[in-house]
Amino acid sequence: MQIANLQFAPISEQPVIHVSQNDVGRQFQFKLYDGNTAYTMPSGTTARIDGIKPDNHAFSYTDKVSVSGNVATITTTEQMTVVAGTVECEIRFINGYDNIGTLNFLMIVEESPINIDTDVSDTEIPAIIDLATTHMLNAEAWAVGTKDGEPVPETAEQYHNNSKYYAEQAATSEQNAATSATNAHTSELNAATSETNAHNSELAAAESEENAADSEENAAESEQNAKASEQAAKASEEILQYYVDFVIPRFIIANNRLYISNAATGEFIVANNRLYIKNPS
Repeated sequence: MQIANLQFAPISEQPVIHVSQNDVGRQFQFKLYDGNTAYTMPSGTTARIDGIKPDNHAFSYTDKVSVSGNVATITTTEQMTVVAGTVECEIRFINGYDNIGTLNFLMIVEESPINIDTDVSDTEIPAIIDLATTHMLNAEAWAVGTKDGEPVPETAEQYHNNSKYYAEQAATSEQNAATSATNAHTSELNAATSETNAHNSELAAAESEENAADSEENAAESEQNAKASEQAAKASEEILQYYVDFVIPRFIIANNRLYISNAATGEFIVANNRLYIKNPS
């Protein structure tokens, strides 16, 4: 890597850097000085490399210059080295309204022995065409699993290993995932329905149990009522028998009047529409 000193004031000769035409990514460094003092870039300052090529076209980059301490590193681009000859450059430091440049330095671009427009030897063209065709067919195979429109054989590396195949697999997986999600939702709804039915069955069972208890209680009450009716019937029968045996024989009706017999003698005396009871003595 080429390293040179670069001043902010024109008190020394212009530094010279040598590169080759079409160099991209070549790096070189400058140690920055302000007189005899090493330069320290203030916080918030942006560094930029500006230059003009021999064809009078300029370039300007902020992402191709980096500063660490007092060392600036430049990385060449295609536009910096595309034209052979002397490229005059500077590094500028911008911070708000401040815009300060270094002493200009020269980048000598050595001409490439083969230009971009130079014709390639005819003997190499078929090989280049064949190589390009091979890459084109391979790109087609990796993309859609065909070569020149025909499916690749099962033994080919691209068989079931191409972008189209994986895209179709991804679509199938997405569809399966959607179906699984739908089934899961349906299962969730069925589970909720089953839970509701189970709760309803539980309520119905509790209601049946309560009705059974009520029926048992009603049966017991009916049994008690039957016993009470039986006792009442027996008491009525006893009362009736009592009237037949003891009460009815003591009564007699005469002249639309009711007469009761003497309990001691059991005799009635009726005279002049009056009832006389025999003196028991």
